[in-house]
Amino acid sequence: MALAVWAVVLMVLCLGACDGGRSPVALLPIDREPAVAGAAALSCTTLKPCASGFGCVFSSPPTVTPAKGHCLVLGSAGAVCRDPSDPLGACDPLLACEGKGGTCIPVAQVNQPCTGFACAAPLLCDRVSDPEPLCAAPGAVGGKCRAEPGACDTSLGCVGGVCRPLANKGTCFRNQSYFACPEGQLCSHFYGDPGDMMGTCLLPSVVGGACGDPALGRPTCVDGALCVDGVCRTDAVPPGGVCLVQAPNLRCGDASTCIRDLCISLGTETAPCRPLPSIPCDAGLSCRDKVCKRSFADGEACEPVSGALVLCKPGSSCMKANEGFFCKRDGEFGGRCNLREPASCGSSFVCARASDNVPVCRSPLPFGAVCSLAREPFEPCETGASCSKQTRTCARNGGLTTMCPNAGCDEALWCVPDGDVNRCYPAPPSVAVGEVCDSSADVLRRTNRCVAGAQCMAGVCVPAGVINAACRSLGLAPRCDLGLACAGGVCLPGAPLGAVCLPGGDGECGAPALCVSTGQAGECRIVAGYDVTQSERGTFLDACDGGEVVSFTDSGQTEFQRDDGERNVTLPFAFIYWAEAHNEISIGVNGVVGFPPPGSFLNPGLGGAGALPLEGQPALIAPFFDDLVLGSVATSRVCTKTIGAIGARSFIVTWRGLQRFGHSQTSLTFTLALHEQSSKIDFIYGDLFGPAGGEAFVSGVGATIGVQAAGGLRHVVQQGAVSVRRVITFLPRN
Repeated sequence: MALAVWAVVLMVLCLGACDGGRSPVALLPIDREPAVAGAAALSCTTLKPCASGFGCVFSSPPTVTPAKGHCLVLGSAGAVCRDPSDPLGACDPLLACEGKGGTCIPVAQVNQPCTGFACAAPLLCDRVSDPEPLCAAPGAVGGKCRAEPGACDTSLGCVGGVCRPLANKGTCFRNQSYFACPEGQLCSHFYGDPGDMMGTCLLPSVVGGACGDPALGRPTCVDGALCVDGVCRTDAVPPGGVCLVQAPNLRCGDASTCIRDLCISLGTETAPCRPLPSIPCDAGLSCRDKVCKRSFADGEACEPVSGALVLCKPGSSCMKANEGFFCKRDGEFGGRCNLREPASCGSSFVCARASDNVPVCRSPLPFGAVCSLAREPFEPCETGASCSKQTRTCARNGGLTTMCPNAGCDEALWCVPDGDVNRCYPAPPSVAVGEVCDSSADVLRRTNRCVAGAQCMAGVCVPAGVINAACRSLGLAPRCDLGLACAGGVCLPGAPLGAVCLPGGDGECGAPALCVSTGQAGECRIVAGYDVTQSERGTFLDACDGGEVVSFTDSGQTEFQRDDGERNVTLPFAFIYWAEAHNEISIGVNGVVGFPPPGSFLNPGLGGAGALPLEGQPALIAPFFDDLVLGSVATSRVCTKTIGAIGARSFIVTWRGLQRFGHSQTSLTFTLALHEQSSKIDFIYGDLFGPAGGEAFVSGVGATIGVQAAGGLRHVVQQGAVSVRRVITFLPRN
């Protein structure tokens, strides 16, 4: 058998070595024996390459060692190109050499899809065509500009060698996508990722004319001139030129700065950040301490700043390791995860908090494995299990001395505090309301317990919600009986209707009244709440269409702020919410807004199903409250916009193209609209995209959708899934 295999190897090697010396075969060490390729493609790895004349097409990522693949004849479909520098001989007929590594793929003709195909010359793959990329002919939309006069067809313009539609209402893109400016106008930068910058078509300013930041509607200068202190000049030093800060004739333009006697463009690596909060730095850089610094790749050392996980590329976080801090891919071993989503670490790891309180993906211990309570937060048991204090092995939650699950402990056990966690212990006998109970400080030594919904007070079981008893659970309205107010978790006599109170204060007005702001103070009033209606196929309002992009940090969006950032914004009108007037709103990345006290932020948590009501939080509005994250600046942003005439205005907030944390293939677009005249609230849903198996992350089932008054005392939560163009309206009752 061995002789037969080596005979085939020699025959295959001779295909290259015996053809006149064109493909000499090097001798390989025994541990790198080449894989044989015959009629049926055989396997190969990074340690076991294919024979001469064949290439290894990897079926697993090449970063895995050893990566696995199969041998294909060079130049055949799906195989490695023979010689990428030879466009005619690199691949077999009807194939073309494409991609970074050079792979032979089929050729597509005009107006045929080019995803996975190469366009036949001189066609060009139009990557921004809708609904899928198509091969475009020269002069057509998305095609190459023709060399002769009339480079593009009618109503098209040539931008960067590609034909694009002329600008719609003056909006253009600088990366050859979408709209081009008419002849003689320039696409000045407005906002967006440096690789996909949206702009405005402006006539360039002549020498001596006014210029400035195009984001403020000011023009750039004609070619050969630079903007200096708002005036176009020809004597300004371009980027890379020699400059002197004190010499008027050696000044840099406004888009650059003089560093070590050289003009350096703002936003480049080690240069000061641009004054534009939406794109302070070039792609791959982050603005930190007003300087643009490189975003670290996975495996590179990083610097955590003020507890924020920053400066790693999107989808990665700066994580603590034995040797320091390094960028780790989220969801992988040692990478960041989401405690609310067990699947964020995949099926091989579990999510647990590390010593620095950051949730990390760890290898779980299986059921029955010996565990240590001291190491439990760092070497957790697999999902649904915890380290039993009795057996010191991983056991199912809910059992004796294991952690308490959401569903409660097993029969005859009850959940009691035990150090930093709650554990299940044998339950003493239950006693009814009005009977004598044991109120010993040591819960584990109590001889009995009150029935559910009651509390042991002064040695007697009393129902929750009555005077001097514990308040009912948040979400049960009212939390105290009529006339009582929940103060510090205890029901006490509350202020009567019409009494002066402090808005936002805890436990002032007797149920069911709330403290409603009347200006400087407040008054105890009955607030009826909101009626909810739904409609399908509503008109989508997009604040990102001509609105203002929200920046979640003054110095540029770091990875942490793009995940859980917040920004306070002044409202264009006083919005009445739960009978109180608000002039400022706090907008969060996680699909929630609120009305915190002036100078403070929300910090409402990560959201998810069942997140409302939130005790201790200000009034909140949650169109899609979940653990969301901003993706690429080019496609993912939060915007605000005001529409309508005074007295009938609407303030809209749009979350465009956000992703569910840990699921980068999701894309969520939705809008919140606050209406001045009616005080009604609209949730409008746009594109909600997710891959197969990820429907729960985009349908709203895994999020919270609703509204709540300050403290969560009154709330309305909308149940069920949402869909594209659905409108949910919250209308205050008269």
